[in-house]
Amino acid sequence: YDMYVAGSDQIWNPACVSKLRKIDSVYFLGFVPNEKIKISYASSMGGYKYSESEAVAVKELLSGFDSISVREKDTKNYLENILGRRVEHVLDPTLLLSKEQWLNSLDIQRESEPERYILFYCVPKLQGIREIAKYYREKLGIKLIALDQGLSSGVKVDKHIRDAGPREFVELFNNAEFIITDSFHGTCFSINFGKPFVAYTEGMHSNRIKSILEITGLKHRLLNNAENTDCLDDLIGDKGLKEGLVKLADLRKNSLEFFDQALIPR
Repeated sequence: YDMYVAGSDQIWNPACVSKLRKIDSVYFLGFVPNEKIKISYASSMGGYKYSESEAVAVKELLSGFDSISVREKDTKNYLENILGRRVEHVLDPTLLLSKEQWLNSLDIQRESEPERYILFYCVPKLQGIREIAKYYREKLGIKLIALDQGLSSGVKVDKHIRDAGPREFVELFNNAEFIITDSFHGTCFSINFGKPFVAYTEGMHSNRIKSILEITGLKHRLLNNAENTDCLDDLIGDKGLKEGLVKLADLRKNSLEFFDQALIPR
């Protein structure tokens, strides 16, 4: 190949790619000859912080990259300090397609009379988000559908979907009336599809969610406790969603321009 691209979720986080929490050079394209073009697109390290020896190794591994971009703002700043060079902040790959492009590519049609439901898409399933789900289920008076592979959703639901493929996943987000999530990609699809939502975190490993909410002006939709019910009521409406989509469109344009520049042959 003439060009190589590294770009996936948390590939530069040793805690995710190695049982021994070791840096894996494969995810830094360590196998690629130096004369080839190497770039990263929206590579991620989550909230991981390198030790002094790890930072030295990462600097060496990334020294041969022609262009580097990441999906978190704080990761951009962190790596720039380590590398002493420019790192771009770009959108997560799932956000490079608009809602319409996602629906058209998967041939998803909007139902004329869709079922009314809250989509509950969670990964850690912390106690706080369970309380939030219970609150909205009672407040909105509509079905609560859980989407995950666990045996239990951790809260009473009307339907639990464990086997959704890509098409079903996107369709569930498209047809939801409200979304509750503690997932970064759940947050991404909620924003991109213009859905009223609440993103929940208790502070652990939350930099990806905080970053996308900050750059789209939707930080008010991030909660870290379930005690402020007045705040919960405010999030039922579409406050900030239209403005967020406008900002997202500009960010999408900038991210695609990164590719235009990064993939130009030397």
